[in-house]
Amino acid sequence: MRVLAALFTTFFFVSTVAMADEGLRTAETKQYIAVDGPRRLFLDCKGHGEPIIIFDSGAGSTGANWGAVQAILARNNKACFYDRAGMGYSDGPSRPTTPSNVVDDFHHLIQKANIQTPFVLVGHSRAGLYDTLYALRYRSQIAAMVLLDPVVAQNYEEDLAISPSERAFITKDISEGHADLVRCEALAKSHLLTGTDPHDCFSFSDLDTPPIREYAIHMSIKPEYYEARISEMKSAIAGTDTAEIIEAERQNAHSFGNLPFIVLTSSKFKQNTSNPSDDIAADKIWKRDHQRLAQLSTIGQAHVVPNTGHLIQLYDPQAVADAVNTVLRECCRVK
Repeated sequence: MRVLAALFTTFFFVSTVAMADEGLRTAETKQYIAVDGPRRLFLDCKGHGEPIIIFDSGAGSTGANWGAVQAILARNNKACFYDRAGMGYSDGPSRPTTPSNVVDDFHHLIQKANIQTPFVLVGHSRAGLYDTLYALRYRSQIAAMVLLDPVVAQNYEEDLAISPSERAFITKDISEGHADLVRCEALAKSHLLTGTDPHDCFSFSDLDTPPIREYAIHMSIKPEYYEARISEMKSAIAGTDTAEIIEAERQNAHSFGNLPFIVLTSSKFKQNTSNPSDDIAADKIWKRDHQRLAQLSTIGQAHVVPNTGHLIQLYDPQAVADAVNTVLRECCRVK
């Protein structure tokens, strides 16, 4: 089907945008956690209270996208985001950015940072694939989970049967995006990327505050960022490590048991197909796949969030916080 085109044009080439937090006076901890020898991942935590909530960002994004949601939830819980290898303030990857390697990094982060388990996992877009795999492998560590417009592994296999013309469109789209990332990586290696001269490699929203811009610039001028994104794209094209998730989805075996689990779907996510008339069909597939994903739990739910684009946490942070609070009440009797 045509969802694959959207996965690459939207998930891999969207500009990094973020909103500032609400300036709440909460305990704040920023740490660099060694996960593989000297290689470190950045972890930012605010607030107190268990279970701990951990945010996982989409492809090419940083934890800064969670600022508004983190501020709301940090009133009652410790709420943390981390940057995957190459993203934000984390060190670059030392191996391909495959789902298994991402899950392995995250598992080491949880251990090395002494994160109390079970925790609540909240992921967006491409991170939904990684977080689903994490929950399948480390179910006992997850108290509850909320996924926002998640990538669903089943899409990749179904898209192998697309028409030659659609495959040509997708191939062209991917090729152009890959070339742009390679161009930006070369500029970064030559130290030619700056906040004032980004060479069309990154951009900002009017909503971005100076601290957020500084965060994004730090990430977007380093070669490791583009190296990680190129590697992640190659993994996505190949469908690496998705077999385990696909099998769980196919069997509908409630692999998560009675895990409190909510999947949120945006209402205005445009599917970038070669024919605009196919957008409606692609949107139906997108929602269907999210319903299917929610069924991995016996009490899973899938909801469409009105008036939101793909970055649901920016369009409606309160809706995301409400979903997290819902699973908190289900898992941990939090009022």
